[in-house]
Amino acid sequence: MGSITYTLDLGIAGELDCDIDYRYSPGRKATMYARNGDPGDPAEPAEIYVLNVMVGGVDITPLVMDVLESDSDFLIAVDEQESEE
Repeated sequence: MGSITYTLDLGIAGELDCDIDYRYSPGRKATMYARNGDPGDPAEPAEIYVLNVMVGGVDITPLVMDVLESDSDFLIAVDEQESEE
């Protein structure tokens, strides 16, 4: 499990600094062939599962999930943080 402090852009409502807890799976690269010569496996993308979004000790997850899921900068920030660890 990981956590990140992230500034969420809520459009006309402004920006909100959030503490986000998540689970991260790095995915895997594609393989052309298996060791025995059979066809390989396709690539699997990284996956992020948001556990909660907290602001000032209040869980606002249901209120911001639609915004967060479409925020590619959040996905990039988590991927960069995980690759540093």
